[in-house]
Amino acid sequence: MALETWNPEAFDKSMDCNIRSVIALIQKAVPHLEKTKGNIVCVSSLATQVVAKGQINYQISKAALDHMVRCLALQLGPKGIRINATNPTFVNNTRVMRDATTKWKSLDTVMEKVYRQETPLQGQFSGLDEQAEVILFLASNAARFIHGQCILVDGGIGLKGNPFNFDAVYKHML
Repeated sequence: MALETWNPEAFDKSMDCNIRSVIALIQKAVPHLEKTKGNIVCVSSLATQVVAKGQINYQISKAALDHMVRCLALQLGPKGIRINATNPTFVNNTRVMRDATTKWKSLDTVMEKVYRQETPLQGQFSGLDEQAEVILFLASNAARFIHGQCILVDGGIGLKGNPFNFDAVYKHML
């Protein structure tokens, strides 16, 4: 969304989805988590580390989520509750691909091809399993000393700059 077309309703919707709902859920879960010494794993985005044209609402809301994790780590740690987040890259799943193909025909195939070529871990494209394994690790006792962290799960693609440049991807389709 360009600055000229930005509207507060769309911004509020993004903040409602990515921040307000998460804070409300955590607030309700804390009494139970105090008793069980449980932990929280939020799902953020690589979009907090790179800048993508037209993604201002999403990127701001996910950056707020990362900062919320750090702020809540200070409050929840003394209660024995760990909180962390993952910052995944573009993930190959049905919803993402459906949304992407509303803009360009066959974008799913192109995105996968481009990501496989551009990811430093050549030939790999993140699916749900790669993301779930990190979440399960962070929720496990093996991660008992990881707290207040936002872990990039991107195969290194964020090191190369902005992987969310759909216009560049579109050029591969011509």
